[in-house]
Amino acid sequence: MMKFRDFVTSACSALSSLGTALKILITSGIFFAAVSAFVDVRSLVKDLFASPEKQLTELGYQRRTYDEFLRAIATRHVEAIELFGKLHLRLKPQHFPSLFIDENFATPVIDALLASGSVDETHCPTDINGAALYGMHSANPEKVMYLRKVCRKSSVLNSLKSSQAAETRRIAEANSLNLERTGKLEQCRRQYMAENYLALLEEASRFSILSNNQYSARECVLAELNTSLLLGGREFSHGPSAIVPYVQRCCERYIPSADVDDRGARSIDTALRLLLDAS
Repeated sequence: MMKFRDFVTSACSALSSLGTALKILITSGIFFAAVSAFVDVRSLVKDLFASPEKQLTELGYQRRTYDEFLRAIATRHVEAIELFGKLHLRLKPQHFPSLFIDENFATPVIDALLASGSVDETHCPTDINGAALYGMHSANPEKVMYLRKVCRKSSVLNSLKSSQAAETRRIAEANSLNLERTGKLEQCRRQYMAENYLALLEEASRFSILSNNQYSARECVLAELNTSLLLGGREFSHGPSAIVPYVQRCCERYIPSADVDDRGARSIDTALRLLLDAS
């Protein structure tokens, strides 16, 4: 068994060796590097577990509001965008098109919004008015790539196709109504031309234009004729043909043409081609 004196001697020798080792570590800088690394790791761990609210405050976003979220997007502050995403702030659909305006377009911003769930396919416009977005940026390959990245989803494509079908039906119905309108206008004109000319002018002279703010088609004709009579009505001395312009105006007003504007349909066609193109 080791004697007590030998034990003390061994312990003192070990402590001496440890002291020498510590001295070497300290003088060589290894010790301080290790301590510094430990402190850095602790700081990193602390930052990783800090709440998004606290991190946003440190980045200069005192309030976690939608306006502050938009500020982060406008200044292309990707870190802040990701933190806002963790707080479940989503871009409002009406602001989605602004991401593709030249002065706003930034792929890191869109990537951050997608990664954080702040933007997804539900932001993609599929109505006849909003669909103009796709054609508006079709000449910019990078914008097209990101429109496809966000919007080339079955839900978006199906919604666009539904809008396309509805608009096609609307235009077909409008064209049909306009064909019928031609005959209705002629019938309306003939109705007044078939009346006794002088009796119609007499009725118009007694009509009060102040009696009603909402006229029927006949009251429109009477009001038009009454106004002209109050101004002298000299043109009526030329006979029945003088009332034709008044009758025509009222017939057209009360038998309006149907809208056949196909710009919306063309916007949707462009959107589908852009999204479905395999290139």
